[in-house]
Amino acid sequence: MSKRWKLVFSGYAIFAILSFTAVTAFTTRTVAARAGTQERPSLPDEKTYGDEHFLIHYTLSGDEAVDPTDSNSNSIPDYVEQVLDALNTSYQVQVIQLGWAPPPNDLGEGGDIRFDVYLEELMPIGIAGYADTKGGYLGDNPATPEVERRAAYSYLSLDNNFAEVIENPAIDETPLALMQATVAHEFNHAIQAGYDAFDPQTWLYEATASWMEDEVYDGSNDTLYYIADVFDAPDRCRVAEEGWYGSWLFLRLMSERYGQAVVRSIWEKSRQLDGLDAIDAALVPYGRSLQTESRDFAVASLLRGYREGATYPTIRLEGLAELGTFFPETGVQGLGADTIQIGGSGIVDVTLETDTTVLHLQAVGIRGDQADIIDAADNSLTLNLDAYQVTYVIVHNDTRTSRARDCAYIDYAITVTSSGASPAAATAVWPAGNFQAPTLSIRENNRETDLNGPNRPPMGQPFTSSEFVEAPQELDVPFNPILPAALPPGYTFDYAYTMTAGDFGSSAIYYVPGGGISANYDYIDGNGNWLSIAQSPSPYTTLQDWLSGIDYFNIAEHPGRLQTISGVSVLVEDLSSAEETRVSLTFVLDGLFIVIDGDHSAEDAMALAENVIAVRIPQPAVTPSIPFSPPTTSSGTITDYSALAVLGGMGMMLCGLGICLAAGVVFLAALLIRQSSVGSAKK
Repeated sequence: MSKRWKLVFSGYAIFAILSFTAVTAFTTRTVAARAGTQERPSLPDEKTYGDEHFLIHYTLSGDEAVDPTDSNSNSIPDYVEQVLDALNTSYQVQVIQLGWAPPPNDLGEGGDIRFDVYLEELMPIGIAGYADTKGGYLGDNPATPEVERRAAYSYLSLDNNFAEVIENPAIDETPLALMQATVAHEFNHAIQAGYDAFDPQTWLYEATASWMEDEVYDGSNDTLYYIADVFDAPDRCRVAEEGWYGSWLFLRLMSERYGQAVVRSIWEKSRQLDGLDAIDAALVPYGRSLQTESRDFAVASLLRGYREGATYPTIRLEGLAELGTFFPETGVQGLGADTIQIGGSGIVDVTLETDTTVLHLQAVGIRGDQADIIDAADNSLTLNLDAYQVTYVIVHNDTRTSRARDCAYIDYAITVTSSGASPAAATAVWPAGNFQAPTLSIRENNRETDLNGPNRPPMGQPFTSSEFVEAPQELDVPFNPILPAALPPGYTFDYAYTMTAGDFGSSAIYYVPGGGISANYDYIDGNGNWLSIAQSPSPYTTLQDWLSGIDYFNIAEHPGRLQTISGVSVLVEDLSSAEETRVSLTFVLDGLFIVIDGDHSAEDAMALAENVIAVRIPQPAVTPSIPFSPPTTSSGTITDYSALAVLGGMGMMLCGLGICLAAGVVFLAALLIRQSSVGSAKK
């Protein structure tokens, strides 16, 4: 399990400014043939400090060194003591108060059987911390009376100072606060491994650890950063990677209803069951099931029906259905849901048209601070629209999709007709005090809403630090950008905007290595595929100078290789995962540092690069296409990389480390994925 971190851009003028937050990614593991074979971090002149439960390994030498400040003169750096305090707080809450089994001991691999924590310089390579179980396979955990199938012991590694965090008093974002959230998250991963270290449904690891952050450090609200990943694509599979972290809110719904112990019960059930089945089993004592809870999650997301719901964003609205037939942009994936507003007045029949039996229809009528919930037994409802300020229907996919590769959209349509029948009675009444009307789907503007990758610039008010224009020639920057001579087939210009080195944060070295600002040009095709060009004055004469300057090819399993395109040396990086395509091209041309990113195909990105290069280096009339293949290492093709996620435009009224969003503005987060290093940050 590697813990990565996100740099958050400043948002719209009406939104508050965000800083850093941590993101975790569960690492793919290989089960060791026997216990006692973990490879541990190596620190120069290693020192240790600990107590009954924990042993912290740190150094005062070299790049891995912690801050030696020792305000109480006890020969232990203050930071090391702060880490131990956070570990003990996490232990006290998770093990003593909430009753989770402590993580199994490591058979003395770190020097003794105390739980080992290593402090390393991690954030510059895109990681805040990680929990590693590789080599720690036990099978049955000897520390519990129950029988486990796939338990493992682990160790933690944390950043040695979190100095890269930009402090923001408005949201209590500090190095200390991020360290504490990281400790709570990663320690829960270590606990999870004592129950089941190899559950195939990885989302549950991340959702649970994120949920636990808020239980241990309730005031920080760090996990509010993740909610947009779910709320902006509520029709996506529960198991889809893009929603791993934000799905902590699904667990929060259950814990607010049934108590915190229900989440622990899921992991207790995971000793013998996997993922969704464990949730089902944990809900049996409450007369509930995964299906009923998932349907209610869609309602709760619309109403923001949580104790802290007033601080949450609003759900993405799929569209507005009036008299006639409404077709959504896409269907709904397993355990996902679409929310559609019903427009008009009077009594209407609302019918869900679908070829399957896995979709379920229900209506939500808002009347003041209450909401009527109306279930459709046969996917048809009669509603009195005049009885409510606003009426919605929710289409939920009951399919128990358990593997991300099996996620598939189920199509449907909503038909609205005038009716003389009696309106259906409410099947439940929910509080609606936190409700705010969601915005219309940004997909209606052919703009990508998936927050897992670079997206289009926001509509309306731009980043406070940036300029947005709707014609590429109008962008005002203190250098002469190169606009492409032509675009790949199907692409059109979308937006041009500037970004500062500060906006890019730790990714600046990959986009604006000379500092200052970049000129950015975004292009989109009719299918929502995008290409983006970032240009800035280059402090490097050649691409090779930049690669040498950042020691790129000494990064373990670097995701790139050099290739010549139209006579220019280009770094081609395949940042794709099993779920999606990500390609990035970097080159230096006429004193400009240029990066082209895309989410569709390497051929599209290369075609755009050729058309940029052609402006300064005329090409033959016919330029042969350049084949693309993923970079390889001695161990084979690289297909799994870490990345720095950069997201913005998320919200106002910040609480602690979290975000309190008040909606009502159609916005699109500008998110920029960039690989900074892949060594120990592999998923």
